[in-house]
Amino acid sequence: MLRHSICRGLPVSLHIGTGRIAQPLAKPGQFPCRGSARGRCQTGGMSITLVPIARQRFPSWLKRSQSEYKTDLIAIGETPRAAEEHSSDALGRAFPAGAPTPGNTVFDLVNDTGQIVGYLWVGRDNSDDASSWWVWDVLVDPEHRGQGYGRAAMQLAEDHARAEGARTLGLSVFGFNAVARAMYESAGYETTSVKMRKQL
Repeated sequence: MLRHSICRGLPVSLHIGTGRIAQPLAKPGQFPCRGSARGRCQTGGMSITLVPIARQRFPSWLKRSQSEYKTDLIAIGETPRAAEEHSSDALGRAFPAGAPTPGNTVFDLVNDTGQIVGYLWVGRDNSDDASSWWVWDVLVDPEHRGQGYGRAAMQLAEDHARAEGARTLGLSVFGFNAVARAMYESAGYETTSVKMRKQL
């Protein structure tokens, strides 16, 4: 995983980056999860579990997610002021009540020692199709990368979305995040559109 997050595709900017990637949900097990149960995935010698973020921790997560999104927007050329407005507006629209909802959920990624190693934000996309879901954000903290947690988180995202009635799962990836793109492509995600830009 490169930089801050695997992907970032917030509601007002579904096509930011190199592509909008979506796929019909694969059969369980497309990602290498052993002993997978609802909300838990074992990969290598470690396992992670999806734990809904505690209500009292949500405001700090929201602030962190907005800050990381702002950083990513600046990295692709937005001015700091525009990135601040863009990220604030996107997260405000996603969580107007200041809390997750059943169709828009934030999970902590918790390893088998009880340590939070990252987070996953998954929910319905912005279309009228209730079976189309989106990974809005997924992040493994830098000190925990390289242990398979990102792949495990994506398997759990698929499992959660499928259990909620999803038939497809999409995501956006910034152009600078080549590692994440390679991981998604290896898992069967297909590019459905590409946004390009040239500096003048």
